[in-house]
Formats: sequence, C-alpha cells, structure tokens
Amino acid sequence: MPAIVRSDLGVLLEAGLKADFLLTYRRAQDSLVYTRIASVIQTTLPTQKYGWLGSVPTMREWIDERLPRGLKKYEYAISDKTWEATVAVERKALEDDQLSAIRLRVRELGNEAARHKDQIVVQQLLAGFSTFGPDGQYFFDNDHGESGTVQSNMTTAPLSASALQDAIANMMAFTDDQGVPLGVMPNL
Repeated sequence: MPAIVRSDLGVLLEAGLKADFLLTYRRAQDSLVYTRIASVIQTTLPTQKYGWLGSVPTMREWIDERLPRGLKKYEYAISDKTWEATVAVERKALEDDQLSAIRLRVRELGNEAARHKDQIVVQQLLAGFSTFGPDGQYFFDNDHGESGTVQSNMTTAPLSASALQDAIANMMAFTDDQGVPLGVMPNL
C-alpha cells in the first residue's frame, strides 16, 4: 500500500471537511420551520415557471365518462439565486494541525446553510404586506378573490386570545378556487 504524501493531505482534508459539512447540514434539516410553512418543489431549472396553480377537481362518482377539468391559469416564476459563505483558514492552522477547530467552523457553516432556508422564508413572510403573490395581490391582503369569493388572510385586530380564535376560524373557512374548503388546520 502506498504511503500518504504531503500533497495528498489537502484532498483528504477537503473530503473530510465536506463530509462534516454535509452531515451537519442534513441533521439541521430536522429542526427547520420552512418545510412546515412553505411548499417545497424540487427543480433543476434556473427559473421555475408555474403556469397553473389552481386546485384539482373534487372527486365525483364515475358513472360514464371522465370529466377532465383544467386548472386555473396563474402565471408565476421563481428564479434561482446562488448563495455562499466561506471561511478563510490560515495555512499556519493547517500546519499546526488545528483540525478540530477547523472542523468546528465547517460544522457551523453546515448549520448556517441549513438555517438560511428558514431565513429566506421568514423574510418573505415579513415582506408579505408589500410583495405580490401569484394572484397579483400582496401575500397578506384583505381581498384575495381567486376562489370566486373575497377572502382575507390578514387582520388589524390587536393580539389577544379572541383575535387569535377569530384568525383561526377565518383560516379554517378558506376555500380553493372551486369554492371547496381547503381544510386548513392552523398549528403554528
């Protein structure tokens, strides 16, 4: 078996640090909030276009022929952005074999990369009063009309137990674009 030479150390170190990063990143995914409040759609396209976001038809008894129904057309596109965070490591730290300190920082980068998804979703929620959604309305607005009836997902009531109960009841009454209740059960 050939001996490991000094020139191999960089490659071996990089592979180990990548493993540390990915393991920490994957473990951090379990504690994130974004998957509970946002739809996650896997894509490899630089810009994902959503041409029909309406609701699917409700079930009916199949008696004779199928009745295909189109979904409502909402045009919406989300473009990818590239993100990065880099830690500089001094050559002296490598030469002095301070690997455990370097690994600690790489693990922190893994956590930061995972938490970044939560930050993006929370920033979008905070911008919901000034950012348009797929229906051309602000995300939080009092007159969403895609269901055929006007629905509001905002309130101006001061925070209280009764205001919270009213908001929960309002959310549970939301309907889709065919007028069918969405079955929203607020839990966050």
